[in-house]
Amino acid sequence: MLKNLFQKTVFEVYKNKEKAGYKVTETPTMFVVLWNNQRLSGLNVVHCNKFDKEELDFLQNNFRNMELMIACNTESKIIDKRLTYDEPASSMILEADTLLPIKKNFEIKLVQTPQNINCFCQIAGEVFHMQNEVEELAQSLASDIKDSQCLKYIGYIENEPAGIIEIAKGRDAALISWVGVIEKFRRQGLCSALVTYAINQEIKKGCNKFVLVATPTGQKVYSSVGFKVLSNRYDYILKL
Repeated sequence: MLKNLFQKTVFEVYKNKEKAGYKVTETPTMFVVLWNNQRLSGLNVVHCNKFDKEELDFLQNNFRNMELMIACNTESKIIDKRLTYDEPASSMILEADTLLPIKKNFEIKLVQTPQNINCFCQIAGEVFHMQNEVEELAQSLASDIKDSQCLKYIGYIENEPAGIIEIAKGRDAALISWVGVIEKFRRQGLCSALVTYAINQEIKKGCNKFVLVATPTGQKVYSSVGFKVLSNRYDYILKL
C-alpha cells in the first residue's frame, strides 16, 4: 500500500508494538491494526486509500465477528448495512526544528508507573466514552511504561489530573494520539499545552515531524500550534 506520512508512521509505530501483542496485517491496498485487546471499543483500525468491494471481501473473510474502524482517504461508495459513516477527520502534520512557544504553563508529568497508567486511563475513559473499559485499557497499556518510543503524559490543573496525551516515534515522524481534556477543565489552554510540551520533548531529541488525526473541532487547537492538513479522511464503522 502506498502510504502518506501519517499512515506510514501509524504502520511503523504499531509494527514496533507487536511484541506487546498488537498485530499489523498488510495487503496491497490497506493495512489493519489490531489492538492487543481486541474487545476494546473502536481501537481496531483499517487504514486505506479507498474502501471498495476488494477491501470489504478481505476483511469479511479474515476478521469475522469483529468491529473495525475504517479510516479511508476517499469516500467509500459501498452500500452495506454493516458499514456506517462515523465522522469527517483530517490527517495533520507539523514540521518544526525549534522549540514551540509555550503560551501557558501547566504541570505536565510523564507516565512512569502503573498508578500513572491507571490515572491516564481514567481520564481516557471519561474523555473517549470508555468508562466501562478503563480496567481493560489499563491492562492493555501497561507494557508502554517500558517502551521508550511511546511516551504518555498527564496534565494537571490545581493538582488535579485533567488531560492526557501520547506521542510515539516512527522512523520519520512522531505520532500524537490519546489527546483529551476532561470536560470541566476545557477552554483553559491545557490541550494545546499538552501538545506543545510533548512535541518540545521530542524536538530536543532531534525529531522534527509530527502527525496526528483530528476532527473539525480538534483541528482548531492543532492549527493554533502550527499543524497543517495533510489529507482529508473518511471514517466508518464496520460490524462484521
